[in-house]
Amino acid sequence: MRSGLPSFITLIIALLGLGIVTTQGAEVYLHIQKGGMSKIRIAAPPFTPLAGSPTTENGLGGEMATILRQDLRFSTLFQPIGDLSAQPQDPPGGGEGSKRPVFAAWDRQGAQFLVQGKYERRGKTLVMECRIYEVPQGRMIGGKRYRGHFLALRTMVHKCADEVVYRLTGEAGIAQTKIVFLSPVQGHKELFIMDYDGANVYQLTYDRSLVLTPAWSPLGSELLFTSYREGNPSLYVMRWNGTKRRPLATYPGLNTAPAWSPDGERIALVLSKDGNAEIYTMRRDGTGLRRLTTHPAIDSAPTWSPDGRQIAFTSDRSGSPQIYIMEADGTRVRRVTYEGTFNDLPAWSPAGEYIAYTGREESGEFNIYTIRVDGTGRRRLTAQSGDNEHPTWSPDGRLIAFASTRNGVSQIFAMNADGTNQRLILAPPGGGFSPAWSPRFSPRR
Repeated sequence: MRSGLPSFITLIIALLGLGIVTTQGAEVYLHIQKGGMSKIRIAAPPFTPLAGSPTTENGLGGEMATILRQDLRFSTLFQPIGDLSAQPQDPPGGGEGSKRPVFAAWDRQGAQFLVQGKYERRGKTLVMECRIYEVPQGRMIGGKRYRGHFLALRTMVHKCADEVVYRLTGEAGIAQTKIVFLSPVQGHKELFIMDYDGANVYQLTYDRSLVLTPAWSPLGSELLFTSYREGNPSLYVMRWNGTKRRPLATYPGLNTAPAWSPDGERIALVLSKDGNAEIYTMRRDGTGLRRLTTHPAIDSAPTWSPDGRQIAFTSDRSGSPQIYIMEADGTRVRRVTYEGTFNDLPAWSPAGEYIAYTGREESGEFNIYTIRVDGTGRRRLTAQSGDNEHPTWSPDGRLIAFASTRNGVSQIFAMNADGTNQRLILAPPGGGFSPAWSPRFSPRR
């Protein structure tokens, strides 16, 4: 079994009491049209201390602005413009009430919008303001204040970025999402979690065995995964932060490749308790087991459609692994992929139109493809860059994360959904495998 292709076979990150104050009701200024739109040109200069703040730390405001700009750029919707650190922020003179951004300077730079950040640190507490301005009109269109532990700085900035995305596009942002992945630790493969941009990496399991196939619940509160910690490959569930772990499926043989239904009520998984790898579903508590496939071939890697009515999966019933779709009750099985001799690890897009998957080339390398659910529009997204495997969609469907060996060892990358702008997210010392992108994230759920 290939380590990067497994399907065929308490630290809480300082989210302490983030108080939020909204200054205006939500109003959408730009609407995303199907087929894309020009990127929104936005200025995000270094954050500055709030009036009367005792904060004197050098570089803190610049760090916040850098995180914000990276978030906005990563969203694929925004283009941060100009040498932001050199641009004016507040006009000289006047009281606090008159200290508004110099809009003319930003207008000359071509900025459509401006995010002005303010902050104050008092010991372990950080207060951050995030205000959004429409530059040509010189008008504030929204803002929030966040309060929390200083270690939650990145989380506060991510919240600001998501607020900007929502205010200006009407879409929910993804800056607060997480990605789980597998990485070797002292010869064992363990489960890790990180922010969507590769920061705040934290180890979740210490099984000292083989951990496989992580999957998120629809609300982002729980994780499913397979572990050999007791010898048998059993299925476990735990909170997103590694707590309250319990076994969920412990049948003899494989209990693996879980996928939660969109409504959170059922789980699809692969069991081999009857001698062959078949796809089953069960209730979220492990009861109500139902077998969906009955075929001498290997059936694996289930993934639900966004409406919960269908399941895509991998099967070698045609002689080689290919992608199939069936109804959620196991009926009406039909083949989707016909090109290529090895297609595996399907991942259904959030909008339901496409399936991303891993395909093997004649050269032996693996690449990421997308295909429409009707089998048309096959498109290769990676090429000539090592093995690229295990695609996972961002919850807005604009990005795909995946594992790639293009740098010699498997690392976690992300790219736009059309294959452009491929960039390294994380390079774990022992390698990174099997990424799984969370839904929009709320640790209190």
